[in-house]
Amino acid sequence: MYGYVDDKDSSLQTTAGGNFGLNKAFITDFSLSTTAGRDNAPANAILIAVKVGDREYKHRIYEVTGSLLNGDSAPVEKGEEGYDALYKTKTMQDSAYVTHVIKALGFSDDQVKAAIGAPSNFTEFATKVTTLAGAQATYSAKPVDVFLEYQWKISEGQTRTFLQLPKNLKGGFFLNVGTTPTGKWNEVRDNDGMVYKDDSGVTHPFVRNSNFMGGNKANLQDSSNPTESSSEGAAAMQGTTGGTSNW
Repeated sequence: MYGYVDDKDSSLQTTAGGNFGLNKAFITDFSLSTTAGRDNAPANAILIAVKVGDREYKHRIYEVTGSLLNGDSAPVEKGEEGYDALYKTKTMQDSAYVTHVIKALGFSDDQVKAAIGAPSNFTEFATKVTTLAGAQATYSAKPVDVFLEYQWKISEGQTRTFLQLPKNLKGGFFLNVGTTPTGKWNEVRDNDGMVYKDDSGVTHPFVRNSNFMGGNKANLQDSSNPTESSSEGAAAMQGTTGGTSNW
């Protein structure tokens, strides 16, 4: 286990990359896995990874095979009342998420619709959409814009929340074809929320309303330093009354 290790090995260094909100990025994984379960157990999922700087942010879209949670977070089994409605909502959200990813690679609505057609199951759907993206070496070279948000709550064993890819589109668009602003993108916060405008006044597709900006996904939570966490959250709320920052 011990021996010579090159002190220049990049794996020894902490990876860095990503800020809350708008970031330049690349999609480094958009593939179908049939072994996406725990310890590589059989399970179908679309693997998605977005790299910002040196850091990758990952998300998985799993095939729905078991129970689903209702509004009270109670499990509803297949065949039980309400399951079909939950299944429809879940698959619509997941399909929209995947469509959002593929469109960030430059494909139009018509191209995506033509490629997907009417798949009969998850595997067929996943195969068609990931095939459209092409080889990893091709799509990973296409610049994209990504919006990173904070986790909703502190994970077990942690003392703070970290940045992540959004898990759905409820907050708004989070991926887009890489944009080139006139001048630079300027973050603008007011009573309505937050937008990005370039120096010519063009608005970026990433828009967040005031409810989002006042919630957990827009503000770091830190249980090890509650004073700092509270002040950061307060600063974010105060920021909705006006002000700008640059990107």
